[in-house]
Amino acid sequence: MSGIDEGKVKELVERLRESGSTLSLMESCTGGELASAITNVAGSGEVFEFGAVTYSNKYKVYFGKEAMQKTINEHSVYSMETAKQMAKTIIDTTGSTYGVGITGELGNVDQNEVDVAIYDYKTDHYDTFHLQLEGAERRQNKHIIINKTVEMLTGYISR
Repeated sequence: MSGIDEGKVKELVERLRESGSTLSLMESCTGGELASAITNVAGSGEVFEFGAVTYSNKYKVYFGKEAMQKTINEHSVYSMETAKQMAKTIIDTTGSTYGVGITGELGNVDQNEVDVAIYDYKTDHYDTFHLQLEGAERRQNKHIIINKTVEMLTGYISR
């Protein structure tokens, strides 16, 4: 898999629009590339509300306050619990329908692990996934994460 699937991103924006939903993101290891992919779609301003690139823990905690600091201390910044807290925090900040939190390590070939959480404000429900990425370079890994997140979020909205 190479590159971001722009057709799937466009489909996500359409599903959000059709359902009257909005989206906000808190990205870490993807560095804002998911927000960039979404805002490349014409009309995304109707559904995309906010994107925060919280690469450092300092700004994860800035948005998430004590709850985020506690989560990071108890589970590490590279954990599903932190991804879930990021997704919830961005909803608490923006009031969007859906929030996405992405955290992980994209370093050495043996340390490419990522956790993604999607939070649905209306149902107070999380969908999550963990990726162990091997062999691809950093940018390819980001694209894999983004494509999987877009696919999962589109599927969730379609239910």
